Amino acid sequence: MKESKTSLGAGIGLIAGIIGGILVGSLSGSKIGVSGPAAGLAAIVLTAIGSLGGYENFLVAVVLGGIIQLIFGFLKAGKPQDGNTVLISGAAGAVGTMVGQIAKIKGCYV
Repeated sequence: MKESKTSLGAGIGLIAGIIGGILVGSLSGSKIGVSGPAAGLAAIVLTAIGSLGGYENFLVAVVLGGIIQLIFGFLKAGKPQDGNTVLISGAAGAVGTMVGQIAKIKGCYV
């Protein structure tokens, strides 16, 4: 089953996320806060820091993950093309939203 294309454009989800983040941040009255899909990530990060033996080791793991992503980007792995179907599973947060929007911009079905 193919998804119907919306007349609002692919970037509307990104704009809504930005506006929502600004509103939650400004209306919460807190100096710090985690909201939206990333809120559950705070507990995961805290657990990862503890299991990796400290903050420095956690940062090394994050940097290595970023390097791997850069390598795949330079190799053009997973390059979406018009008409492809893109399945986003397990990345319903900011990354999944961005991937979905980019895929729609490229003419893919999500």
